[in-house]
Amino acid sequence: MNDYITWLRNKIGHKPAILVGVSAVIYNDKEEILLIKRGDNGEWAFPGGIMEPGESARETLTREIGEELGVNVRIEDFLGVYTNRGALEYPNGDIAYIVGIFFLCKIREALKVDGNEALEARFFDRLSLPTPLFHMHKEPITDFGVNALATLYLLENYRKYCPEAIFIFTSTNKVYGDRPNKLPFIERETRYELPKNHQSHKGIDESVSIDGSTHTIFGASKVAADIMVQEYGRYFKLRTGVFRGGCLTGPAHSGTKLHGFLTYLIRCIATDTQYTIFGYKGKQVRDNIHVHDLINAFYLFYKNPTLGEAYNIGGSRYSNTSILEAIKKIESIFHKKAKIKYIDQNRSGDHIWYISDISKFQKQYPEFVVTYNIDRIIEDICRYGHFN
Repeated sequence: MNDYITWLRNKIGHKPAILVGVSAVIYNDKEEILLIKRGDNGEWAFPGGIMEPGESARETLTREIGEELGVNVRIEDFLGVYTNRGALEYPNGDIAYIVGIFFLCKIREALKVDGNEALEARFFDRLSLPTPLFHMHKEPITDFGVNALATLYLLENYRKYCPEAIFIFTSTNKVYGDRPNKLPFIERETRYELPKNHQSHKGIDESVSIDGSTHTIFGASKVAADIMVQEYGRYFKLRTGVFRGGCLTGPAHSGTKLHGFLTYLIRCIATDTQYTIFGYKGKQVRDNIHVHDLINAFYLFYKNPTLGEAYNIGGSRYSNTSILEAIKKIESIFHKKAKIKYIDQNRSGDHIWYISDISKFQKQYPEFVVTYNIDRIIEDICRYGHFN
């Protein structure tokens, strides 16, 4: 028990307390998940522990993993915050409501289980998890499975009960993993670019391999769903379509720190909030497609669907920006300077440059055009965005 918990329980006894826990979802090359058998209740759980005063969540995680497993942990991404309405009762009678913060992590060293807080540590296939499983830690696994398993359930019910319908799946450019980062980029003043004579200068097309690259867990689960939607279309002759989106945005988009960078960046500048750039000098490039154009693409597919086709969809060469370029445009609209923090380490699997080649979709649906360029998108979000 850490010093803070001891101090707190001396004050309030076994009464309910609200505690912040930080846990690591650690996976190996087989995509198996590391769980520990807890010393206090014998349940299997993600490694981690309770935050102490003065610690950041990352510091808590580093300390707890070192104590429980004797290794250094590499934090790759933020997964989410999870809570339950029900209270947790510990074997000694303490009652707590836990706010759980989860990070996606990797380790490179051999485990040295302490035998106290953690009795045992093993990697498990996420579909064959041990019991009993600590109830607070079921939610991230559910979260992980939503893309792959829930899509399968939808497809199977679609096949059984409404096969005449049209099934549109919003996939992601993350299915290509970090393979686009292997392209021969040229560093320019405000962005990375490809040589004009390069075959991918127009953008990433559907022929790019999804194999042999780092996808992130999110990307891997999307790959599984993406392929299954294609297979149901081809195998069962169903009208399914996969749209591998770049950045999908618009004024109602609730962007966050790790997803939806453009709306989040605009909100930060509008509200004088510090914005953090992760690596690549802020010169990483993304295409952005306005929701108006995206829904138009869906509608055209709906009117004339294909069987299991996958399409890259995004702003293409018509609508794209680097972070540095976007900051300059937003500052000029709001007439204020952005508060920027720069971290040299890029996020795991993050693209240096991603522009969608939408030629395949436009060839099959020639009436489709991207109508919102990046300036119009930024102006629209700045004017009508949700900043409160």
